[in-house]
Amino acid sequence: MNEQDLRVIKTEQHIEKAFLQLLFAKSYRAITVQDILEIALINRSTFYRHYPSKDALAEKIVNQFKQDYDNFLTERFSLANDSDLDKFLTKFIHFLQQEKHKILALWQIKTENLHLYDDMYQMIKQKYIIFAKSKQGFGNLDYQGHAYASFMLSNLAYTLEHNIVMSLDDIRYEMAMMANTINFQC
Repeated sequence: MNEQDLRVIKTEQHIEKAFLQLLFAKSYRAITVQDILEIALINRSTFYRHYPSKDALAEKIVNQFKQDYDNFLTERFSLANDSDLDKFLTKFIHFLQQEKHKILALWQIKTENLHLYDDMYQMIKQKYIIFAKSKQGFGNLDYQGHAYASFMLSNLAYTLEHNIVMSLDDIRYEMAMMANTINFQC
């Protein structure tokens, strides 16, 4: 099978779209290959020509997303200076909004090997710790990484689950209001 063939690409996109659609209707464990076939309007042999199993399909989609997400995190923590941050964050927010349905669907999968939400947390935390060490960060970097990852991921979850699109200015405003409300001083 030529993986660059447009027919192959379109068939896999169609299968993946059907699978993601099903994740909003059923639990991952309840989804069968037959369910995917019915939504994607393909036959069993077509499915198995592209994926050996439902788990392989899920793993491919999760790993593709994780690679894209990791690329963004790598870019974020390698910015030369803070003046590039606004441009990056605008691009990153656009990516997250574009991938919203995929993210929410994939967060529904919680198995021994597939757990995207937890993986995203670990990715953020580890990138933060590496970044902080490179900047001679002080204090408990594991705690800081945890706090940063928890805050970033919970904010992402809130905005995606509530279908809220926030600009950088909106985010900064809400964070300032939060800090003012709780008199965020140590």
